[in-house]
Amino acid sequence: MKVTAPKNETFEKLMSRVAYKPLKEDDSLTVLDGMFSVEVSSEDLKMHAREFKRFCDAVIVEGGKKVRKGTLLIIEPLRTRQLKIRLSDEEYEKLKRCAKMRMCSISFLFRGSLLSAIAKRRELW
Repeated sequence: MKVTAPKNETFEKLMSRVAYKPLKEDDSLTVLDGMFSVEVSSEDLKMHAREFKRFCDAVIVEGGKKVRKGTLLIIEPLRTRQLKIRLSDEEYEKLKRCAKMRMCSISFLFRGSLLSAIAKRRELW
């Protein structure tokens, strides 16, 4: 997924923390490449509401989507692939319990765990 955004050092630092790498930069734009969902708030970027709205409007996401909910910008990849796995009843119940404790879906928890494991192996990107 490629994210093109107005040049902003704080945004670039936040994105690099979730393994986004710069592809191209110029005086006004930065193009970043990554695969993880990201939530960035106006507070994170130290921007007022109007400035944050203009920033969000200027962000372009290829291979994904962006959604602005008030003072939150959500960038996530398009999820077009399905993965089917088999678990024992015990494994499934533990996963289900963990998801319930974290108040998220099993898919969200599993995807996060899988991508976290991939992120730890930085040589993959």
